[in-house]
Amino acid sequence: MSIIKRGEGDFVPPDYVKITSKEALEHQLKIIGSRKPSEVWAFAYGPGILTLVATTTGAAITGLVRRKLKLQQFGRIAMLAAGISMPAVLLPFAQHKAVVEGIVMQNHCPVCLQLRSAAVQAGLGIAYPTFLSFLSGFYLAERYATYRLPLLNTKTFPEYVTIARGMVRPLKNQFLTFFIINTLAAMFITDRQGSCFYRIMQELNGNADD
Repeated sequence: MSIIKRGEGDFVPPDYVKITSKEALEHQLKIIGSRKPSEVWAFAYGPGILTLVATTTGAAITGLVRRKLKLQQFGRIAMLAAGISMPAVLLPFAQHKAVVEGIVMQNHCPVCLQLRSAAVQAGLGIAYPTFLSFLSGFYLAERYATYRLPLLNTKTFPEYVTIARGMVRPLKNQFLTFFIINTLAAMFITDRQGSCFYRIMQELNGNADD
């Protein structure tokens, strides 16, 4: 069965089956799932690759923040787990909803999907661990007195933002590298997923014509 979009004046084949968008999505994903992993590696292994990139970046950011706050061994495991667990859980789901569904339903332009993928990757691989590392790091640094900080309350929050910005500024090259790695990885995987799906559709259309 092939999925078609009917427009005004379009010829409707006799074996045309009307289905919902959800059913069409499930049908397309089933086609991909029926292929060998080596044939659809971008779909089979892409989410895992992007998750590995994001969690590695998150761990590196956590380490940089900890060194800046001189935390030594205080809360190491807790900070590391918090920094990588959420991207590990959310990234595959977010990439699927934001990117993969758009690829298989063919309702977004390829460049839009690549940019969307890069945004999701940068958000969960860089922005989230950075925010969480400073949030938990400041708490631990104040608790164990490893770094001189003002008393944490709503009035001193701007001071904490200034301190965090001052710590990030010397690390801008590292953060730029993290950003480039994450966005390029996301855009590459998205491009390969699009090419893979296009090839499958070409094969199915060729078989239907025969």
